[in-house]
Amino acid sequence: MKRILLWGVCFLLMSAVPVSANDVYTDNIVVLMDCSGSMSGTKIAQAKEALKQVLKTIPESTHVGLLSFGMDSGWAYELGPRDDQRLVTAIHRLRTGGSTPLGEYMKMGADRLLQQKEKQFGYGSYRLLVITDGEASDRRLMNSYTPAIMARGITVDVIGVFMNTEHSLAKMVHSYRQAKDTQSLSRAISEVLGEIDGSTSDVAASQDVFDLINSLPDAFVNQAIGALSTTAVTPIEGVKVDVNRPQAQSSSQVTTTSNTSVEKSFNFSWIVTAIIVLLILKKVF
Repeated sequence: MKRILLWGVCFLLMSAVPVSANDVYTDNIVVLMDCSGSMSGTKIAQAKEALKQVLKTIPESTHVGLLSFGMDSGWAYELGPRDDQRLVTAIHRLRTGGSTPLGEYMKMGADRLLQQKEKQFGYGSYRLLVITDGEASDRRLMNSYTPAIMARGITVDVIGVFMNTEHSLAKMVHSYRQAKDTQSLSRAISEVLGEIDGSTSDVAASQDVFDLINSLPDAFVNQAIGALSTTAVTPIEGVKVDVNRPQAQSSSQVTTTSNTSVEKSFNFSWIVTAIIVLLILKKVF
């Protein structure tokens, strides 16, 4: 019954809220770079080189932000229009050191994307690309924040660099890739950024949503239905985090790559929250 309800909401929205190719919107991506102590040496050098090569290839209209934690934690490049010279300089200045507070900085990047989402009235796309070589030092926060970030219509992509095992985020986020050298890292980043300019026809989108809903595990369907009560631009700070409660992860959760598209936001809360479900379900319309 819940699958029928979820499919019905998606179908009605896709029929009633058509997206024209002439719609003007801005895509937004925040790259969260792990500059912890373990990324020192060859790792950070290769990661910098890959970022420099690939970020220049995204559409000029895309807004880019570079957030890092390490020796100089914070915004290396504030989310905004792409300026290649400033962006390359910001990447070059990244320094390593310290721990891996992924949860804290994923929230910081997501909050900034949500501010931009509110400013753009929901138009455009919103991605958080995490590049890391290790598990979070604040893993419970990460486990609590990640579903909240995704429930607000932000696509979360993770690249595990130079890791011998799969990162725990792999079974939680929209897409996960592994990279063990500059070439594979550049390719992984290119694949993620290549989705920014993607599009899907209404017919194909309808079929994709239908197939995706049918393939989802029951636990994920329940979570998607629950997202209907969450507003699209509520800051992640509003989420109550129980750091004493471990969060179990299902190995059957969806981890495949998503297609990015245009989202519309309205004052009617049920439409806004239903759109969140669409974004969770691969943002295919």
